Amino acid sequence: MNARLPLAILVVLALVVPLDAQVNEEASDADRLQYLDVFELEVAADPRISPDGSRIVYVRRGFDIMTDGRRTALWMIDSDGTDHRALTDATSAVGSPRWSPDGSRLLYVSSEDGSSQVFVRWMDSGQTAELTNVTESPGSITWSPDGRHIAFAAKSKNKNTLYTLDVRRRRLKKRFNFDLDGLFEPAWSPDGK
Repeated sequence: MNARLPLAILVVLALVVPLDAQVNEEASDADRLQYLDVFELEVAADPRISPDGSRIVYVRRGFDIMTDGRRTALWMIDSDGTDHRALTDATSAVGSPRWSPDGSRLLYVSSEDGSSQVFVRWMDSGQTAELTNVTESPGSITWSPDGRHIAFAAKSKNKNTLYTLDVRRRRLKKRFNFDLDGLFEPAWSPDGK
């Protein structure tokens, strides 16, 4: 008799669960997340407040139904919620926006020319320029306190490399290689050295 009880419970559940699922499915299909709804979702990531606090730049992430792929773009909004606008289109992957200390420029990483590189955008004119041409993907970019240099890390295979770049002269210096798993965020001393 003890062996028949679990079997009887399974039979009852097998009959009741499909009926319950069918009733719930008909009642709430409109409220459920559907497979294609993922293409309507967008996420704001990596928000960065300008040094004067008047603007916020962020990475807007979503999915493209036509390519079944991911898309990203840089967007900016005034801190009062007005003037919400795209800074880049979603044709290439972008990320890691970083304001210059005076708020006049914005660094970011983009793959618009095929490989990930560091770009700068002048906020008053909207002009952009590619600052790097490295073989490894740059990340963890940061401005020096005076806004004249940037530092970034690049990883290839099991090796991490720290670079600095004179932004005006576009002189890239390889500082050193290091073995460090996980996140690495270069930081400048207050005097920028």
